[in-house]
Amino acid sequence: MTGERLINHAETIIIAWERARQDVSLRKKQKHVISLGATTGLWDLVLQDTLHRLHRDFPEMALRTEAHNPDILTRHLMERTLDVALIYEPAKLNDLVSIPITPAELILVSTNADATAEEAVQQRYIAIDWGLSFQMSFTQVFSDNISPILHTTLSRIALEFMLEFGGSAYLPYRLIEPYIDKSLYQVADAPVIARQIFACHHRENIHTNEIENILNVIRALEMPVEDAPEIEVPEIIEI
Repeated sequence: MTGERLINHAETIIIAWERARQDVSLRKKQKHVISLGATTGLWDLVLQDTLHRLHRDFPEMALRTEAHNPDILTRHLMERTLDVALIYEPAKLNDLVSIPITPAELILVSTNADATAEEAVQQRYIAIDWGLSFQMSFTQVFSDNISPILHTTLSRIALEFMLEFGGSAYLPYRLIEPYIDKSLYQVADAPVIARQIFACHHRENIHTNEIENILNVIRALEMPVEDAPEIEVPEIIEI
């Protein structure tokens, strides 16, 4: 355990030094340096489009990105090597601010145009890790006796696998929109599961204007699904 702590400490020093070195170089060019992080699943869902929009709207902003699990993202926020992290659960540390932003609306799609919700999850279902709250909502609707043909944390892997081999999965509308009613079909009797996303930053972060710009861009990218029943995820209370 002591060795692991030393490795983590050394990694933090190296990351901080590298960021400081790059920041000095960028400041000479009068660029703001903002670091964004997210879990792997949230990259396809939110951050990829966010990066494109940020670069178009704020060309003077230099961006640094990373993808990690929530624990590492939280640690980097506390160490001030990360400005903003997108995660599914609010951070529970007093030094961090958790802001609910756009909810991710996940819809059940299938390569079988006539599949019912129960058929879709029982036949060639692909399970994506959308977090604990999603799983709680999922089990409210469907039985526990489901055997996915693939487990993954990456929605794009699930999409490509489903397009190649057939099946069904809960995916964000933004990702599957080009395929709807062509190779993928929304399962009509399946609920839309709304998954809240939180943007977290350190209370003493000095880049307040840049963080607000980032949050506004993410909110503007919200793409709700219409004319579908919805089940809310259990409320998350910050302790």
